[in-house]
Amino acid sequence: AAYERLGFKLTPRSIHRGSPTPGAPVVPFGSGNHCAMFHEGYLEIVGLTDPAIFSNIKALVARYEGAHIVAFGVASADAAYRELAGRGIPIEPARQLERDAAYGPQGNELKRAAFRNMYFDQAVYPEARLLYIEHLTRDVLWQPHLLDHPNGVVALRDVFLCVPDARAAA
Repeated sequence: AAYERLGFKLTPRSIHRGSPTPGAPVVPFGSGNHCAMFHEGYLEIVGLTDPAIFSNIKALVARYEGAHIVAFGVASADAAYRELAGRGIPIEPARQLERDAAYGPQGNELKRAAFRNMYFDQAVYPEARLLYIEHLTRDVLWQPHLLDHPNGVVALRDVFLCVPDARAAA
């Protein structure tokens, strides 16, 4: 409700599913989201929907309420992993995530939204949950009727991390 009051048009709530570890089967997670989709980028508002089952955001929301995740889009998670791992950057192999998303102007259809995420090692990068994401079903998320917001936002271009030591974080 707060984001809608700020002028964002949000997607209906969607419940997450994914592999808890790379290569594991896709299972229900105890989290869900609403998204504000922009012509470039998006804002994902994530929360716990069932604290009794696994969710990769439990530790984040236990730490504090606020912005936690910065996701960078890639065309191929596998190619990005090979490049980054080859440079010695501590990143996990891609893991499959998915959720059912409302589809169509009235939201009366459900379509599967699928992603492949590669997470940076949080012990090395504690400032945020940094990841690369390959969107496998862009058409399910970037629906034309979701892109125009009353507040006029069209893109997410910059992200700033507030940290005690900017040089160390960089």
